[in-house]
Amino acid sequence: MKFRCSLMYILFEYSTYYIELCLSYSDFISVRLEGGSTPNEGFIEIKGSNGIWGGICDDNWGQPDANVVCRMLGYPFAEIVYVNSKPFGHGGHGNFVLDEVKCVGTETSVFDCPHEGEGVHDWNNNEWAGVKCNTGD
Repeated sequence: MKFRCSLMYILFEYSTYYIELCLSYSDFISVRLEGGSTPNEGFIEIKGSNGIWGGICDDNWGQPDANVVCRMLGYPFAEIVYVNSKPFGHGGHGNFVLDEVKCVGTETSVFDCPHEGEGVHDWNNNEWAGVKCNTGD
């Protein structure tokens, strides 16, 4: 069975011997929007360092935080910021990866923003952060 790489790095090369690191696109996906009627809106799910998907609690959630998430998804900025699991609902399983996120807005990833730490939260299941990203159209 041949594995198809989306991206391949040559880590070490010496003469005819080399070691390759083969990554698929799913290795890079760390944020997604769920529950929206279009791909650019929904409640936010992020993949923690343990590989498990969960939400972002909306404590202190605002425009700079949402802008970072939208840029992670390839959109220019956040058009609307949602809190209290509205209007998209929530993931249902109640797992949050991040809480008390405090982005400046220039970060590359929401994981680069100050927060309480992965899996540390004082959440309520109706506190899922959501966003509608501007499509640039």
